[in-house]
Amino acid sequence: TYFREDRFQFRRIPIESVAETDDYILTRLTQNEVKLELGRLYVGIEESHNAKRFFHQVSIAEPDNAEAYAGLAAVALETGAFADAEPLAAQALQLDAGNSWALITRARLRRAQAASQTDANAADLLITEARGMLSRAIERSPRLPDAYREMAMTFPDLDERSHWLAQAAALQPLNHLILLDRARTWISQGNMTEARTTLEYVIVRSDSDVRQQARRMLAELPAPE
Repeated sequence: TYFREDRFQFRRIPIESVAETDDYILTRLTQNEVKLELGRLYVGIEESHNAKRFFHQVSIAEPDNAEAYAGLAAVALETGAFADAEPLAAQALQLDAGNSWALITRARLRRAQAASQTDANAADLLITEARGMLSRAIERSPRLPDAYREMAMTFPDLDERSHWLAQAAALQPLNHLILLDRARTWISQGNMTEARTTLEYVIVRSDSDVRQQARRMLAELPAPE
């Protein structure tokens, strides 16, 4: 048996190797907590159907479980069902005003809404609202890489974006989506060496969808001198 260092950071360890001073949280999860963890894992590997199934089961069993609605909102967003994502995230926040996952989902919605705005002032207001939500998510869950990654995407300034992506990568150095975002930023900054090294790593280590994105990006880089 083992358990988790943080909400989204997992490591399997022999129970007998854990000393009293080790910084681990040992706990016995309920059946619904296990389903929530499985749902999050399925979101991470983009198996939305399975993720939705587990979150839905928890929402039926525990109608006041904010995490279940936050998970359903995240799934709706990933599948492009923006109209469903907004009320689900709102329901999660009604149950838990500081729910990090719901805040991140709502911030992503605001960023999408800003991108479709023709009024620059309205777009700026939406981005400001998104940053406020993400700041609350980071305050609540300072070790949640997705919050820093999403914050990075709210900044057109490349140095600012790079700053937030570096914080996300410090928390989850091998997250291939974060690595792709860093490679895109390095390309925009003209740092082709870092971009190439990162993309080559992702191609070797990632699953098929991310690997294809990395290959396309690598193919578009200028040949090394």
